[in-house]
Amino acid sequence: MLEDLISVQDKNVLRPQEGETEQKEKKPVQARYGKIFKEMDLEASKREKEVVEMRPEVEKMKECRNGDERVA
Repeated sequence: MLEDLISVQDKNVLRPQEGETEQKEKKPVQARYGKIFKEMDLEASKREKEVVEMRPEVEKMKECRNGDERVA
């Protein structure tokens, strides 16, 4: 009798109910895309910081170039 109960429980565990498979499939996909979007946001914020840091350097280069052209 105990073996029968165990086999019934095993079948229920192995055979998911309708709807459960869809929810189980959605979670890994959402997690995967969530990680991808987080990485994209991190990369975008890094680029924005680099742009802010490089902007003064570029302006200095433009000023130097314009100054050289006027002298020549």
